[in-house]
Amino acid sequence: MKKQLIGLGLVALAALLALQMYHYKAERELKKEIGRAYHVNMVNISIAFEGLEYERLKEMETDNSTYTSLNKLYFTLMYTDFQTFKGQPEIKSLLSDISNLLSVYKSKGELTEEQQAAFNSNVRKVKFLINDFEDILGTEIDWYYAFMEPNEKIQSRVKERLVMDF
Repeated sequence: MKKQLIGLGLVALAALLALQMYHYKAERELKKEIGRAYHVNMVNISIAFEGLEYERLKEMETDNSTYTSLNKLYFTLMYTDFQTFKGQPEIKSLLSDISNLLSVYKSKGELTEEQQAAFNSNVRKVKFLINDFEDILGTEIDWYYAFMEPNEKIQSRVKERLVMDF
C-alpha cells in the first residue's frame, strides 16, 4: 500500500512538473508575441515618422496618397496611445503630444510656431528613441521586458536621451 502511494505521488509529481514546463513554455511564447507586437508597432511608427516635419504636413495634406497616410498616422498614434506603455511613460507622453498636435493641425489647418517646434522636436525624439531601442534590444523577449517590465538601465537611458536638445 505504501509503495502504491509513493508511486502515485511520483506520478503526480511528474505530471505536475510536465504541466509546469508546459506553462513556462506557453508563457514565454506569449511574451515573445507581445514583444514582437511592441517591436513591430515601434518600427511602423518610426517608418511613418521618416521625413516627417511640420513643414511637410501641408504638402502631405494636398496629395491624396499622403493625406491618407496622414490620417492613418493620426489613427495609428491614437491607437498606440490606448496601448499600455506602462513601462515607457515618456514614449507614451511623446506620442500623445504628437497625436494632439496632429489633431489641432487637422482641425485648424496650421500650428503656431511653438506647436511647430514641439511637433518637430517630439517626432525627432521618438525616432531617436526607437532607433536607440533597435540598437540595444535584440530579441522579442527584450522588447517585452522593455515595455512591460523595464529595468533601470533602459529607463535611465530613455531619460538621458530625452534631455538632449532636439
